[in-house]
Amino acid sequence: MFNPYGAGAKVYGLSGRPHPTAGPVDKTGYRKRDMEYQRRKRNAMLRRMKAKQQKRYMSSDYLKGK
Repeated sequence: MFNPYGAGAKVYGLSGRPHPTAGPVDKTGYRKRDMEYQRRKRNAMLRRMKAKQQKRYMSSDYLKGK
């Protein structure tokens, strides 16, 4: 756990490693996160456009898109 007021070197994990990662980092988690973000953003935009076309300007779908 990171303590911003703690003194000394940072400690990562339960074993007390002085570095956050050891070895190469697997980037599939980043890709999955980015794809999920893009999907949610696209769906929100489509809901906003649909509400605007139906002239539902006070709906939550339209108002959240700003």
